Amino acid sequence: MEDKKFPVTLTGPAKIDGVREKPGKRVYVTTALALQLAASGVINPPPFDVEDDAPLGSDFDQAVAAAAAKLAAETIDRTVATITAEKDAELTAAHDEVHGLQKQLVDVKRDAAAKLAEVESRVVSAESLAATAEQRAAEAEKKAAELEAVIAAGSRKK
Repeated sequence: MEDKKFPVTLTGPAKIDGVREKPGKRVYVTTALALQLAASGVINPPPFDVEDDAPLGSDFDQAVAAAAAKLAAETIDRTVATITAEKDAELTAAHDEVHGLQKQLVDVKRDAAAKLAEVESRVVSAESLAATAEQRAAEAEKKAAELEAVIAAGSRKK
């Protein structure tokens, strides 16, 4: 299969398809022959035509910078999400511990209230017993005084 031919302008004398051509002449050559002529310095390469939408080095740099920024943002987002999840777990554990301690405090207060009620009941009982004992002691003293009076009266009659 034959290469496609395209036009070039000679800048120096060259032999094209067995014919000597002069500088300035426009000839049609294959890609392989154009490369040989360019290597010999008898043609100037065509000017590079930059299209407006052709990617340039600056476009590549911008794309790399945008990709790096996106990657950095995604990395930060993942890191923040991981740290947030860890801190949420720690916060949940702390809340659970506080709830447990609050429950223990309620239990301790309830037990303390029950013990206090028992102690108060015993104090009331002790006070009641003390009052009864005082009353009985007073009654005993009264009876002792009566007996002493009876004994003293009986000893005077004799």
